[in-house]
Amino acid sequence: MTALRALTRGAWLRTGALLGAWILVLIEMAMMLRRDPVVDGRGYRPYGHNWPGDFMSEAIESFVEIAVLALILRPWSFQRSWIRALVSAGVFFPWSLFTAVAGMHAGSIFAAHGLWLFALATALVLIAVYAGIAAALHRFRPAVRTGDAS
Repeated sequence: MTALRALTRGAWLRTGALLGAWILVLIEMAMMLRRDPVVDGRGYRPYGHNWPGDFMSEAIESFVEIAVLALILRPWSFQRSWIRALVSAGVFFPWSLFTAVAGMHAGSIFAAHGLWLFALATALVLIAVYAGIAAALHRFRPAVRTGDAS
């Protein structure tokens, strides 16, 4: 059996959710690019406008972030792994704060990416809480006996 066939439906859904989150941020950044076009570099350069190359650099950065998140979370084997979710939240909350400060006067593409990071970090905290509760309930659940009572 190949490794791809060994994945369960839940593993495919969890892995697909990460890919879907990345696609959503790409769509949001593309909408911001369309709404707030790139400054051509000539003349007046106001704060809060997109610069040439912003979309591609933020797309690559968000892909690297999703790859790092996948390496930490390992969604294909995520079974009540609250520690992994908590560690990833601990990585992504400071990173989202740094991104917010670094992008204070940046364009809307950078802002969309920063808001997505905050939403991702918040979701990771919620996943850690949910997985922690599920792990605690599973651990302290009374054992089920199998076999006949003689």
